[in-house]
Amino acid sequence: MTWLPVRIQIALFFLIAAPIAMLVWIGFAMMRAEELRAKRQVAALAEGRLLELVQAIDDFMSSQHRSIMQKMELCGKLPDDLVALERTNPHIRRTMWISSRGRMLHPPPPSVVSDGAFLLYNELSLMARQRPAGLTRSQASAYTVQEVDVEESGWQKSYFDEGLQLVLWKVRPDGAAIGCWLERARWMSDLIAILPDVEPANSQGATVLVDANGNGVYRWGASDVQSTTPLAESPLKEPLATWRIRYYVPQNPSGALTLLSYWPWFFGIATIAFVLLALGAYVSLATAQQLRLANQRVSFVGQVSHELRTPLTNIRLYAEMAQRDLAQSEPPVNRIAERIEVIDSESKRLSRLISGVLEFMQGRGKERPVANRAVVPDEIIRQVLRQCSISLERSCIKLSTDLNASTEIGMDSDVLEQILINLINNVEKYGASGKSIFVASRLDGETLTVDIRDTGPGVHSRYVDRIFDPFFRLDNANTAPSGTGLGLTIARAAAKRHGGGLELVPTDTGAHFRLWVLVQRVPLEQRERDV
Repeated sequence: MTWLPVRIQIALFFLIAAPIAMLVWIGFAMMRAEELRAKRQVAALAEGRLLELVQAIDDFMSSQHRSIMQKMELCGKLPDDLVALERTNPHIRRTMWISSRGRMLHPPPPSVVSDGAFLLYNELSLMARQRPAGLTRSQASAYTVQEVDVEESGWQKSYFDEGLQLVLWKVRPDGAAIGCWLERARWMSDLIAILPDVEPANSQGATVLVDANGNGVYRWGASDVQSTTPLAESPLKEPLATWRIRYYVPQNPSGALTLLSYWPWFFGIATIAFVLLALGAYVSLATAQQLRLANQRVSFVGQVSHELRTPLTNIRLYAEMAQRDLAQSEPPVNRIAERIEVIDSESKRLSRLISGVLEFMQGRGKERPVANRAVVPDEIIRQVLRQCSISLERSCIKLSTDLNASTEIGMDSDVLEQILINLINNVEKYGASGKSIFVASRLDGETLTVDIRDTGPGVHSRYVDRIFDPFFRLDNANTAPSGTGLGLTIARAAAKRHGGGLELVPTDTGAHFRLWVLVQRVPLEQRERDV
């Protein structure tokens, strides 16, 4: 490159360096995205494990609720009964009995002067006054109790002494309430007993149960995890809704430093591999596309040859039959007329086929322009149906029509004839098993609509978006009907050229094609002048 000017060398350098830098950036972004994706996967797995733990804790608290409720059901409301309930159940620290008027009947005020006894009694009184509002009944007067909807039981959270305290309340039918203050040390030990001791074998993190202040209550897993932000977090359910379970993963700055120190080599190799893969993919795709186009062209030539041979064979056959009829002694005028009509129909079919293929091969922008002239659409449709009547009868297809476009309009009759022939030929090839075809027409303003329906097997849903593609055929087997795969493509292109379109209408039975084209209204004075 020494013989090149400096500016050109700089330009070439940037032309080469820019794609490489872009590839390096893309590689770094892909690696970062993969790291984030892996982190999200780990977080999703951790959240799943945390939800399982939350459910286990909820099941434990539900079992505690049921157990204590059963014991309170069997307990009376005499002070001796409540004291017996405290002594026989290590889960219960103290019991309380509140009258329907909100007066605490048990425990009684302490008789011995002691700071600890008065402090405990005051805390119990505070719990009684602050019990959940839904567990109380309000009084309308001194003698009448107003009936309100209340819950039979509920949890109360309180903070006393060493932390969160739980009280379970039960309302009796007479409005009185019994409360059981749970022994914190006991329910905490039972709760920790249901939690795991270690993390799963494939986990390197640590799980921590924290209280409302973020202080750790219980921890298991790796002991060397030092992180302030948990990878996953899940709150517990009532009555421990202020507590959370958090999952932490270790941070490895040394590993990241090692990776960053080798990233130029990594991305250099990745860039070369990417360029080679891209080049190989490009060559592979280009070769596959060329092979596919070559196969399509070979198949197209064979199919077109077969299509052209069919009308030519019919023309020769009926010409020989007409010649033989002429050689006979009796006057075969009717038979000769039928032979000549078939020859004329097949000749027109051959001409349309060749015109359509040539029009398609010329490409977009070189189609024959639309030549509008005054015609009656229904007359063109009937003429096409007469031409196709012999082949329809040969296939035992019954024809029915509902033609309502008998007004003279301005349009290209060749376009309409070409589209109808293609659609009817498709019915003969693929819908003959239905044994019927229905053709309808209508004229709405400046739009001519023609519907062609059959009762054959129809078009499978997976082929609906492809039937108008060039060279596409529903069946490519050797026993399939002959065709080039261009009929519907040419028909739709002709419809669009006339300002309209061709579509496959969804139907439960057979196939339903709808053609619409824009036409011109012929003034009345012009029609009278033409007459």
